[in-house]
Amino acid sequence: SYVKLEMHSKAIPLLDPVIESENNAFREEAEWYKALALIGSGDTDEAKELLKKISGDNTFYSKQAAEKLKTL
Repeated sequence: SYVKLEMHSKAIPLLDPVIESENNAFREEAEWYKALALIGSGDTDEAKELLKKISGDNTFYSKQAAEKLKTL
């Protein structure tokens, strides 16, 4: 919700524990939304690294991540 509300600085610390949890069904989604939050907060370098990881993972967000990378 914070990402959608453009409250990126609040979103990022809430997404990190989900990403760090190995057996979390929402990990892929959390990575995607963290990348969007990073872009929104102006941290494009970290966002690019995360988008590269996502695009190489062959998951639901892989194509979207590759497309987003082209715009950064």
